Amino acid sequence: MKMQDEIQELLNSDISAYAISKGSGVSQSVITRLRSRERKIEKLTIETGQRLLDYWKQIKGSTLQK
Repeated sequence: MKMQDEIQELLNSDISAYAISKGSGVSQSVITRLRSRERKIEKLTIETGQRLLDYWKQIKGSTLQK
């Protein structure tokens, strides 16, 4: 799965922008702008994209272990 697709899964999830922000270190405003499509995933810096991807993988991994 592409990085963009995984980040989109995270953005489409029921996880609040606040929780994603706290868990990933990406500002809540960036997450809100991504969700509203005011900002495109393709335009993220590599660092921001990686932070979101790492957070999503952590969440998915902890869900699978339960």
